Amino acid sequence: MPPIDWQNATPKHPLKSDSPASLLARKWQSRVIYDYGWAKTYLVTLIFTLYFIAIIIWWEVSGTPVGWSGQGLFQRLAIMLVPPIAIIVRVHIASVPGLTVMADTRETLWEHFRMTLINGDDLTKAMLYHSFYYGAIPLASFSLLETLFYLHAIGTDMGQATIFIRAPLVFILYMVLGLLLTGLGLVGVLIWRHIYGVIIGVISPMIITAIFAGPDYIWTLATSFGQRGPTPIGRNLATLIIVPENSIAFSERAISRHGFTTISSTDPEVVFGMILTLLIFAGLVWIGLWAVLRQRLRYG
Repeated sequence: MPPIDWQNATPKHPLKSDSPASLLARKWQSRVIYDYGWAKTYLVTLIFTLYFIAIIIWWEVSGTPVGWSGQGLFQRLAIMLVPPIAIIVRVHIASVPGLTVMADTRETLWEHFRMTLINGDDLTKAMLYHSFYYGAIPLASFSLLETLFYLHAIGTDMGQATIFIRAPLVFILYMVLGLLLTGLGLVGVLIWRHIYGVIIGVISPMIITAIFAGPDYIWTLATSFGQRGPTPIGRNLATLIIVPENSIAFSERAISRHGFTTISSTDPEVVFGMILTLLIFAGLVWIGLWAVLRQRLRYG
């Protein structure tokens, strides 16, 4: 296999000079947009986004009282599927960068990247660019829609206006979570160049944190989706990675006006702490990925 001709591989950027990292990132971008197509790449996301929009419209038109699930059997089922569907979609989006890289060549990835004469630094930059724009940003956009609806549906104490004020912070949280999951998906590709390697890499933190949280947590997580009055599943790393919407919604407990019950509330400082926690783990993943790529491509 001949090395890639970096001057002719893809069109050059009209406003700035290109580098191996930008050219490789643009090659992956072209694969997603033109070779596969947006609709095919994000088909699962598009289907469930329409589902969520339909749920939101139905919720508003029907004037459903505050509470997570609806009144009838069909309504309860439709609502209780939202969190597990959101998990599936986040796994799907986070897998896109890894699957794009995996399809780069039929040869082993290490052999391919050595023959293209790209170094570990440039390869890491290209992966980071691609993961940010085609993993983290779509994941954050989708999850923001779902989480804002979750906060509205369960009846937080903030009010609709405040919910939207919190939106940028929620978006950043999901963006960092996207970088963490996409990075692990790329690690899965480098370990096992197969679709299963990508998926296992993405879901590994969910599985590991849920196991360490204990069997009671797993049971509570599974049964809480259909509850009429949602409750905090737990303030731990498992909840933050698996169902961040619950961590955000119950980041603070607020007393109702009548003083008889506690309801969900969000604390921007606590949410910011969640972002820092995810940022640390995402940074460790990407630094480790960079170190491995640099070592393997330099020394073989």
